[in-house]
This record gives sequence, structure tokens and C-alpha cells, in this order.
Amino acid sequence: MDPLADVFSTAAVFAALYALDVVPGWLFALLMARYGMLIVGSLVLFLLVGPIQFRATIPGKVVGVLQAVGITVIVVGIAAGPETLNRIGVWLFPFLGICFASIVVSQAIIAVRVRNATPGT
Repeated sequence: MDPLADVFSTAAVFAALYALDVVPGWLFALLMARYGMLIVGSLVLFLLVGPIQFRATIPGKVVGVLQAVGITVIVVGIAAGPETLNRIGVWLFPFLGICFASIVVSQAIIAVRVRNATPGT
């Protein structure tokens, strides 16, 4: 349940930041695509193979920590005011984009682990 809680809590925080027009749409869409792939992929594997066990990956943990840092900086920027948020945003959103791009590595590792653990593949 812990990975599922991480997915939904992070998605909820970014949905709120997107609704407040603090996070750009492309960044929100990238995050939702990541979590959509995880959820749909997990469901398909469950239906085809049966229960699966998720283990944390180092790239996944790195992405999680960087997302938390990014969220913290955004919230601090909001509290400090629009001028500070604009100054932070110049480097923060490209930074978050790079962080989210690293999910390709994380997703690939998960796929390889599941494939190797699945009989007959």
C-alpha cells in the first residue's frame, strides 16, 4: 500500500499546485502520465499474472526525493510572494522536468524486474 499512497499523495499535491496555476500543464501532464502508466501497468500485470510485489528502485527514490524538494521550494515560493516564485520558477520547473524525465529509467527498471520475475517470459 505504501507505493500506492505515494502515488496518490504526490498526484494530489501536484493537482492542487496545477489548480492554483503554479505548476505548468506540461509538468502536471508528465506526472499524471507516469502515474497512469504505473497504475494501468500494474492492473494489467495483476490480471495477467496475478499479485505482483513492488520493490523500490534507487532511481524511483531519487525522483521521489527530488519531487519533495521541488514541492517544498514551490510552497516556500508561494509563501514568499509572486516575485520570489517567478525567480524560483526560472530554474525550478526545468529542474523538475529533468527529474521527471528520469522516470524513464525508473519505469524501465520496474518493467525488467517484473518481466524477470514473471514465469514464461
